[in-house]
Amino acid sequence: MFHLLYEPLNSTNHILKIHDLMIRRQLRPNRLHFRGPCRRQNWSLSYLIIDYITKNPSNAKAWQKLIQSCKYFFAKNPIIVADCLDFCQGWVLSANTSAGRLEKRIPSNNISYKLWITEKLRIYGANRKYVSSIIPQIYRCDATKLLLHGPILSYNEFLFLSRSAEVLHLDYSGVKNGNGVVPTNEESSIIPLEKLVKTLVNLKEINW
Repeated sequence: MFHLLYEPLNSTNHILKIHDLMIRRQLRPNRLHFRGPCRRQNWSLSYLIIDYITKNPSNAKAWQKLIQSCKYFFAKNPIIVADCLDFCQGWVLSANTSAGRLEKRIPSNNISYKLWITEKLRIYGANRKYVSSIIPQIYRCDATKLLLHGPILSYNEFLFLSRSAEVLHLDYSGVKNGNGVVPTNEESSIIPLEKLVKTLVNLKEINW
């Protein structure tokens, strides 16, 4: 029961206050993975447009500005923009944040956010398990440098990771048909280098 003194029960002000209290009780947001208060947003654009922008980010720089300016976007679509993802005895994420340079070791699976790689992806000595488990955690790989030292990738994995590659290093690495796991005597399953190069429309430098 709501008690508002010195106001008639049918007053507009009385009704608005009751409505506001009911909304406050109903709006109990889920716990989010950031610090600080979260306020309900009053957008100048329609909700459908905001929802489309949130669910379909197409530019890493624009998305980085959105999540830094308003917590709503990251809460609804947790994607972290990172300039570098590196594997050497574990995955290490490097990114520029509003608090400075961040370098963080992350698990290869079951993280609560997606990764958007913008500059460099380096994999040194990772086996199939580590490579195949990190790929579902990557929202998009726009890395211009793809440095592979030892891993064997499937053809689809290579296409996903190399879409923006300008520099490619293949040291003791290979790309195979299927899931990348085949008997060593099936050499025909190895994708020829010429075929890989044809898929790299932005390629400027290659080392193997």
